[in-house]
Amino acid sequence: MPGPSAANSTVMYAPITWLIVIVGWMVINDQNNKRETRKEIRARIDIVRKWIESAEIKAIEYHTSENNPPLARSIKSDIARISSTVNSIENILENDLPFLIFRFRSAVTLENFDATEHRVIEIDDDLIDGIAADTFALIDALEVGYSDKYHSHWLKRLKSKYT
Repeated sequence: MPGPSAANSTVMYAPITWLIVIVGWMVINDQNNKRETRKEIRARIDIVRKWIESAEIKAIEYHTSENNPPLARSIKSDIARISSTVNSIENILENDLPFLIFRFRSAVTLENFDATEHRVIEIDDDLIDGIAADTFALIDALEVGYSDKYHSHWLKRLKSKYT
C-alpha cells in the first residue's frame, strides 16, 4: 500500500500534467486552424485561377470577333469578381496582386474594348499576346505567393516572420 509520500507526489504532479495537456491542446488547435486557413486559401486560388482562365478565353474571343456587348459585359463582370477575390487573398499572401489585376484588366479592356473603337484583330496580334502574358503573370503570382506563404522552408518562414 502506498504511503503518504505517494499521495503527495500525485497531488504535486497533477497541475503539471494538466498544464501539459492544455498547452498541447492549444498547439494542436493552432495547427489545425492554420491548416484549415491554408486549405481555404488554396480553394480560393483554384477558383480564381479558373475565373482568370475563363476571362482570358472570353477576352480573346471578344477581340478576335465582331463587337459583342453581352460578352463585353460578361468580361467586365468576371474581372470585377476576380479583382474582389484576389484583393482578399492578397492580404493573406502579402503579394503585389492589385498591380497585376490592374495590368490584367488593362490588357483586356484598355485597347479595342470600347464598342465605338472595336475592330476584329488576328489571334497573333500583340494585344492577344499581352492578354496571355498578363494572365500568366497573375496566375503565377498567386501560385508563388501561396507557395512562399505555406510551403517555404520552416527556417525561411521563421526568419521572415521576425525580420
